[in-house]
Order: sequence, then structure tokens, then C-alpha cells
Amino acid sequence: MKNSLKTEKENISLKEQKKALEKIVSFLEEKKEKEIFEKIEAFHARRIDKIEKNDIFVSLRKGAKVIFHLIPFNSFVSPKNYDLLQFHGKHLELKSLRDTGYYSQTYDFDGLIYYHDIAENGSLGYVHFFTNGIIEVVNIVRSLESLERTNMSLPVYILEEQIMDGLKNHLYFLKEKLKVDLPIIFYLSLLGVEKCKIPRPDSDFNFDDEEIHDFGRKILNFSKIIIDTFDIVPEKILKATFDKLWNAGGHPRSLHYNDTKEWIKR
Repeated sequence: MKNSLKTEKENISLKEQKKALEKIVSFLEEKKEKEIFEKIEAFHARRIDKIEKNDIFVSLRKGAKVIFHLIPFNSFVSPKNYDLLQFHGKHLELKSLRDTGYYSQTYDFDGLIYYHDIAENGSLGYVHFFTNGIIEVVNIVRSLESLERTNMSLPVYILEEQIMDGLKNHLYFLKEKLKVDLPIIFYLSLLGVEKCKIPRPDSDFNFDDEEIHDFGRKILNFSKIIIDTFDIVPEKILKATFDKLWNAGGHPRSLHYNDTKEWIKR
């Protein structure tokens, strides 16, 4: 009887120790994950700051810009040096956010850059493949190449469509060409858009009372999206982001979605 009670107490003690150990492991994992996300956030903030100051390898034209980043979580956990030489001199099936391809390429300290040819007033955009698997895409927004104008209308339908296509295509590149691991963190930013607005939609939409106004801020940084599968539906995972974009201009939501939350193709 005594031996039985002793064994039971020992089992209870072992279970408690196991639970305590599991809590410690869970705490350490959460702490590590938080630290990694903080590093990713800091990297993203540094890149936005550099782009804003035009402190980047490809000198860009003045004007409103759309920027997105795809950052593999592992690039800050167990970073790899991917072989970007395999893409040297090759045309990649990746379009910029201006519906045209990148015409030139070069290397910098961080990786490989495909970019629009640099005219006298700067380039229209680029895609930067970092050796650790990060992708940075920057483009001048169509029709917003002059910051001297006021009341500039953001071509929001075209922009939404291009962001969705860009996310899908570049994610496919990470999966098929670089074989990166999930999850991947997606960031979207608009820069130099303080004078931009989203025009009142077609009369088919029953929103007449909202106050339409300029964005009123130079940078719009949208919440990160954690992508844990390559089988995404871009219009679904971007809906909240697009709603926020329209909110910034005084609208209640993105009016390119119907009542069943499907993106309306024209």
C-alpha cells in the first residue's frame, strides 16, 4: 500500500515537472518568436526609411510610391545564402507594378536587383532579391509622378489589381525558384501619398454621405500579413488591407468588393 502511494506521488511529481518544463519551453519559444518579429519589424522600418530618403542603389523618380516586402521568417532564424547567380542575365517572369517588365539588372551588397532603366529623373522602380530570400518591390504609382500637384486621385482599382498580382507572382517565385520555407511576412506601404485621395465611386455604390479627403499623411504602413501557405487567394487575405486604404481616404471600405466579400473584376 505504501509503495503504491509512493509510486502515485512520484507520477504526480513527474507530471508536474513535465508541465513546468513545457511552460518554460513554451515561454522561451514565444520570447524567441517575439524577438524575431521585432528584428523583422526593425528591418522593414529601416528599408522604408532608406526608400523615403532615396538612400538606395537605384535612384527613383520623385512621386508617390507603392512598396511591398516579402520576408521569410527563416531569414531571421537560420538565414541561408541563396544562389542568385542562377538568375544572372535571365529574364524573370515577374512584372513590376506598372505592367511592364524590369529591363536591367545589377548586384549590390545585399543581393540582385532588377530595375527599370534609370532616366535623367530617376528609375520607375525595381525588385530587390536579397541573398537571404527577402524580396523588396518598389514602384512609382502610375499617374502620380509629380508631388507638386494637389488633389491627386489614386488609381485604386489598378493599384489593388497590381498588388494582388504582384503578391501572387513573387510568392510563386519564392516557392518555386528559391524554395523558401514558410511562414512569410508580407508588408505593404504607400509613400508620398499625403496629397492623394480616392475619388467618389460610381453611383452604383450607395455611399453618398462619407467625407472624401486626402490621406493627409506621407506614409501609409499597413499591418503585416503572416502567410503560412502558398495556396493563398490574394483578394481574400488583402481585403482588410484594402479596406484600410479606403478608410484612409474617407470611405467605409474597399468598394471593389461585393456583399459576399469577393473582389469585383471589371
